Amino acid sequence: MGDGVVRAAAGLVALLVLSSCGQDDQYVGAVATAAHTVGSCSKIATPEELYTASDVAPPVRCDEPHQTETIFAGQLDGPLAAKAERPDVEQLDTVAAERCRAVDLRSYLGARPRDSFAVNVLAKVPTRAEWSAGDRTFRCEAVPVAASGAAPQISVPLRGVLATAGSAAIRVCRVGDQQLPCDQPHTAEEVNAWLLASGSVDGAERPEQRCGPYVTEFLGGPLKEFPDLAVVAIESIVQTQRAIKCAVGRRDGQLIAGTLAQDGRK
Repeated sequence: MGDGVVRAAAGLVALLVLSSCGQDDQYVGAVATAAHTVGSCSKIATPEELYTASDVAPPVRCDEPHQTETIFAGQLDGPLAAKAERPDVEQLDTVAAERCRAVDLRSYLGARPRDSFAVNVLAKVPTRAEWSAGDRTFRCEAVPVAASGAAPQISVPLRGVLATAGSAAIRVCRVGDQQLPCDQPHTAEEVNAWLLASGSVDGAERPEQRCGPYVTEFLGGPLKEFPDLAVVAIESIVQTQRAIKCAVGRRDGQLIAGTLAQDGRK
């Protein structure tokens, strides 16, 4: 299935830049940075808190509304970590962000090859006071990408979520040109496959035909087993190259709620 693949998109994964925002990360009921272990979830009250360098907000239940989930925790080392005072946030960016970028987000989410999802990863470091006391813990936090104009929020644990119906909250769907989470009504669900656009769409190899094998893999069976569904091919430009994004939707164009992914239907 490698023919014409531009990239097997790993989902929408980006490292958000740290920003001190002029605060030293103080919260009511603050807990130590290191107290958040893998699988801990946090509720962020304001957008500014999301982008602070540190996060010492108390953890919350992951089945309640929250914004972030810890997917990795480690220790900073090297010359930067040897400094007695916490370095400028800009200096910490490269070290913490690179460590978080290497974390296998797809594995944490339980993604299969054709699963497409919208999740950012951001890094958090100790507060200035914690740093002075010797703490060098850094955390990698997963944050769902919100629909346009909305705050990020999820109410299910992210560990292994793509094998469940709850994955609709982070899967990528569309209504026309608008992208939105699949837990909102939509007409097409994206599949993790980008193809180079080649030849005429009226030729023997139409985009829908080329996307067919990827949609079959996504659904867990041939389309003939899903008579109400059809392949959707979305043309776009990727780095000046015409490309096709594969998706699947109802044959009659009606709205869908939830995910069509094999595991998510269970």
